[in-house]
Amino acid sequence: LQDINESAQLAAIKSIGWSRLECDTAHLSVFLVHENPELRLHALRAIFRINSESAKSLPQLKALQKDSNTKVAREAQRIAQ
Repeated sequence: LQDINESAQLAAIKSIGWSRLECDTAHLSVFLVHENPELRLHALRAIFRINSESAKSLPQLKALQKDSNTKVAREAQRIAQ
């Protein structure tokens, strides 16, 4: 997650989400405001997979529901339901 290469960051985020690794979601939350929508999307998904209740109470969730990227917005709306 600390790599400066976005492809490496994306791979790490996906890996955490797929494997549902116990992870402090604060490390993933920083990507919820990243300029790259893929990083936002997969960080949101990973947080949800690790702890769905935590994802539902994210302070960024409301803003993500109105994200300029439709995939991010739809995922945030699905989580908020």
